[in-house]
Amino acid sequence: MLRVLDVLDKSTASSFAKNLSSLRKAPDFRHCYESMVDYWFEKYGTNTLSDMFEELDIQPGMILREAERYAPKCLDLLKESGQLERLIRRRLERFYQSQGLLEYLEEVRLEK
Repeated sequence: MLRVLDVLDKSTASSFAKNLSSLRKAPDFRHCYESMVDYWFEKYGTNTLSDMFEELDIQPGMILREAERYAPKCLDLLKESGQLERLIRRRLERFYQSQGLLEYLEEVRLEK
């Protein structure tokens, strides 16, 4: 599939991005995307992701390919910004500070 950015040179792409940025701030465009978001939530707001994917004909392989394509760059950016470490620490902090783990580690230490 040919993408817009595949055929634009750097200055044209920059100009395109600036125009897109100003378009996003235009009242008509804002009304358009707000209406689309409202419609989306009205139509799919109570559906599960599985139901929505089925209706939109989104297959698991499609999602996997997109994840494989974008995840490495996203992880690199999260790592460079320090956000990845914060996310991991926040996720694991309760486990590493739990009384159960601390007691187990003390038992293992005493067995040595």
